[in-house]
Amino acid sequence: MKKINLDFLKEVPKNKRKKLLEYIQYSYKPNKKILEWGMRMYGNQTNALTAKLGMFYEQNKNQFIIKENLKSEFPEIKSWNNNKRFSSLYWTVITKKDWKMNRAEDFQDAAGYSPMGYGGPYEFQSKKNDDGTYTITWHCGATS
Repeated sequence: MKKINLDFLKEVPKNKRKKLLEYIQYSYKPNKKILEWGMRMYGNQTNALTAKLGMFYEQNKNQFIIKENLKSEFPEIKSWNNNKRFSSLYWTVITKKDWKMNRAEDFQDAAGYSPMGYGGPYEFQSKKNDDGTYTITWHCGATS
């Protein structure tokens, strides 16, 4: 079997790793393209945990790569998330520094949601928190 790099597991909070591993072992179903890739890499061992970890990473590696890039490009971020509602994404970013709208555009683009294709940021707001951090919010919507 091919040796895989498990560094992506470091991105998962420690208290959620066990659940992720259980999901991958018992519930994860690779898509057809990834299963074909897995068969080339692992032969008929695609049900082994190592193979499932490799396929899971291969299927989701862009998300892990994006998160790693965001950490280096936006070191001031303490946390972030986006929630999808219909064709819009609602962003919340907690930062150590205040942001202007162009920084939110850069972040949105680096996260894989280019303002060229998703529009926004709409209703951009920056609010200073009691602990000195800032909560930045905005939304964007698919333009097609």
